[in-house]
Amino acid sequence: MSLQARAFEHLSARTQPKKQIRDERGKCAVRWTAVRRAVADISIKGDTNYMNKSELIDAVAARVDISKADAGRTIDAVIEVIGKALKKKDKVAVVGFGTFMVRERKARTGRNPKTNEPIKIKASKTPAFKAGKALKDTIK
Repeated sequence: MSLQARAFEHLSARTQPKKQIRDERGKCAVRWTAVRRAVADISIKGDTNYMNKSELIDAVAARVDISKADAGRTIDAVIEVIGKALKKKDKVAVVGFGTFMVRERKARTGRNPKTNEPIKIKASKTPAFKAGKALKDTIK
């Protein structure tokens, strides 16, 4: 769905603005500030749309024909199980989708951008995901 369509859908769900402006043809036009506010409220990351958790739950519930509550509990359980496995440093491989893993970063020396002084950056662990072939083929 385009950004404009999502903005107008979002606006129609809200109450009508107090002040309406008429365009050249005499039709009501929504105030530009209301449109900007609606666009800001829509879940957008940069110029690309992304699906948030509630939208994912809605999509899963519709696809599998279960209630939204059940779909939400299922997604929460999957996230919890993956998190616990990563905490134990296990890899979680879902054939066709991808592999979740923990990557370890070594300690290194960085620079403070303000003072340009060297600083020590501690070693850390970070979760990572490597997409599988089927997922990559789906995107192409």
